Amino acid sequence: MIKQNIQTLLDKEMDRKKFLAFSGTIILGIIGITGLTNLIFKSHGSPQIVTQNNQHPIQTSGYGGFTYGDK
Repeated sequence: MIKQNIQTLLDKEMDRKKFLAFSGTIILGIIGITGLTNLIFKSHGSPQIVTQNNQHPIQTSGYGGFTYGDK
């Protein structure tokens, strides 16, 4: 079945403009599908520590990581 679909596609008459549009659509579709799967399955780094009241994450490093006078 796939072989027949490819053969009918190859037998189809196209000019250069239609071929480039078709090829561009295929390439954009592949890029879009891979980007979407990467977005879905990619982890977003380490999880943040959240306070008990779930308002603001606790910052453990960098500016503001310590209270005044602690180090």
